[in-house]
Amino acid sequence: ILLDGVSLNVTNAALNINAADLDMQGSSTMGSGSGKITITAKGDNNIALGGVDGAGKLVITGNELQRISTSNELELVTTGAGDIVVTGITGGQSNNISGKTTLNASGTGDVDFTTTASTFNELELTSAAGAVNVGVNLNTDDENLTFTSAATISGASTIDSNGGDISFNSTLDVDNSLE
Repeated sequence: ILLDGVSLNVTNAALNINAADLDMQGSSTMGSGSGKITITAKGDNNIALGGVDGAGKLVITGNELQRISTSNELELVTTGAGDIVVTGITGGQSNNISGKTTLNASGTGDVDFTTTASTFNELELTSAAGAVNVGVNLNTDDENLTFTSAATISGASTIDSNGGDISFNSTLDVDNSLE
């Protein structure tokens, strides 16, 4: 828990957090300069990025993401059966991650984009034994978008890098027409 007005900052060094939940209250902030920030969900917990609180998941709201900053990389990691579910992250909420955002379901969980479109700067998606599922629009701001694991694109979804590279490094199942 970061209480209102509290900042957790390291100067150009790695910041590693292993937690059941992230609670950045009020105007609290977190930053690493040019260091990498890694946030790992404890146990088999899920990560809800842009989601709502609930049992068994580490929640990072869009408002909390907006108060996390690094020029290097933000990596969100689940282990075991933990999924990463992304809902409605806006460009304004992800802009303080000026480097790459990596979503890494390192166990058997999936990375899922649901309900509302999301936008990031550079984005890398990895699911070690699961899949990356995109059922909404997914965008990057003129940066690379990399799927390192099997991916399924479904529904009326658009994948758009706005000029950056889009790479699929494994199988791709398309259940709609890509624009």
